[in-house]
Amino acid sequence: MFGLNLAVRDFDIARAEEAVVIQSLVQVRSAPLDDEALTLFTVHEGTKVRVDRRSEAWAEVVLEDGKVGWVPVDVFETI
Repeated sequence: MFGLNLAVRDFDIARAEEAVVIQSLVQVRSAPLDDEALTLFTVHEGTKVRVDRRSEAWAEVVLEDGKVGWVPVDVFETI
């Protein structure tokens, strides 16, 4: 168990991917679909997010306040 914990820490295996929104206004959706009816909330340029999952075109993000949703992968940059 100790060896596994050491490997995770040393190789950043468990490190969450962080990103910043780079578009002025982004609709965050409840599913990875381009359907405005699925909009949960919006975020603005400069908002920091954690990327939990990715597909080719979409990413599930978590805001600092715990809100979760999907955004297109081209609206943020990894930091």
